Amino acid sequence: MPGPLSKNKLLQLKPKLDELVNKIEQPDFIDNDPIQFMYAFEEKNDKELAGFFAAIMAWGRRDIVINKVDDLLKRMDYKPADFILNFDESDAEKLDGFKHRTFKPIDIYWLIKTLQ
Repeated sequence: MPGPLSKNKLLQLKPKLDELVNKIEQPDFIDNDPIQFMYAFEEKNDKELAGFFAAIMAWGRRDIVINKVDDLLKRMDYKPADFILNFDESDAEKLDGFKHRTFKPIDIYWLIKTLQ
């Protein structure tokens, strides 16, 4: 296993990382990235949950991830914190038909139950 990077290697890496940060921390980038969901909410809990769902589903094409996260949040009436806190068996049908890669309704159901 490789050891820690030397100070010299870290100094060489810094400009490359700074360049990536400058590219990514732009409104144009955010508009086309799943991170956009964190900026779509006012309430801290909603921001955190939207970001969490975006993060756990963020593999593959960004446009597909964005559509799927939006689909899930729409099923929650764009109130993820309220939906999760008040989730009961009657709400499970709102998850029917949701699918993203390996995520199926039952996976989201148990994720919500765990988050409660």
